[in-house]
Amino acid sequence: MVQMKKLSLLFVALGLLTGCFKDEPKLPQYFAIQDVDVAVDSVLCFSGYEGFDHFKLTCSAYHTHKQWYKTWHDNFLGLQSAYLGNDSVIEYPVIPHISTSFYSIVCYGITGADTTVYNLEINYCGRHIYIPTAFTPVGIDGLNDTWFPQVYNTDDASTFSIYWEIRSLDGIKIFESSEANYKVHGWDGTYNGYLMPRGSYLFYIELTFQGEDPVEYTGWLEMRE
Repeated sequence: MVQMKKLSLLFVALGLLTGCFKDEPKLPQYFAIQDVDVAVDSVLCFSGYEGFDHFKLTCSAYHTHKQWYKTWHDNFLGLQSAYLGNDSVIEYPVIPHISTSFYSIVCYGITGADTTVYNLEINYCGRHIYIPTAFTPVGIDGLNDTWFPQVYNTDDASTFSIYWEIRSLDGIKIFESSEANYKVHGWDGTYNGYLMPRGSYLFYIELTFQGEDPVEYTGWLEMRE
């Protein structure tokens, strides 16, 4: 098991001051286009490291009216849908999608009594790590009850290992894991069987892809009500 370098008072001070990663992600980049025509493109592949914040979605096919929706399948709630608007061009943010098995944008092109459905599937491609900033343990809604880093890896030929741990602000280690099944083995906010106080905690993550140098991430997270 990978052992974490001992936290010093300096590390704790830096974590409190910055709250940012020790290293920038050193992962391959897969570039997507910013302007997407759903009448032409049915699949969008991106990594989250592109140099823009939003996709501009259009539908070049002629229709008198258009309606945009986001659809996804949540692992907890099942099939979900949200209305995005009826403009000819909409902007959609480049954000990670967590706890989902598929994710798409749907444009309904309406002309009289006829409706044409344009579906744009959105995928993460390559490698990406998402580190949540907060979680809410012992919640009544069953959502965000545990904290864990989420690694996206669509490269079947590339395997990885991960070690991560949680510490209190005074440097006491209260949780560690090297499990790949983060949703099962995430931190539930407890230490020695007792729920910890709400507030800030430090995290350390070491991610290693086969044949590559480890990448370290440090920062803090919030445990909220």
